[in-house]
Amino acid sequence: MKAIVRRLRRLEDQARPIVNKHGQTIAEVVRERRRRRLAAAGLPFDDRPRQSFASALSLSEAIRMGRLRFRESR
Repeated sequence: MKAIVRRLRRLEDQARPIVNKHGQTIAEVVRERRRRRLAAAGLPFDDRPRQSFASALSLSEAIRMGRLRFRESR
């Protein structure tokens, strides 16, 4: 059981988003660049709501939820 817990902790550490020196994730940087580029071109920027499980669930909880959804879809 210790090995499973240790492996899950390692996976959770690897799944954490990488942030730059300003505290932004790669997705936030790309979103901001896209917003500025579209604004410069005079086009509207439609920021869709983000659905992130990373902040709300641990990796093990996300795996359990995925398995539950799979079983329910059968």
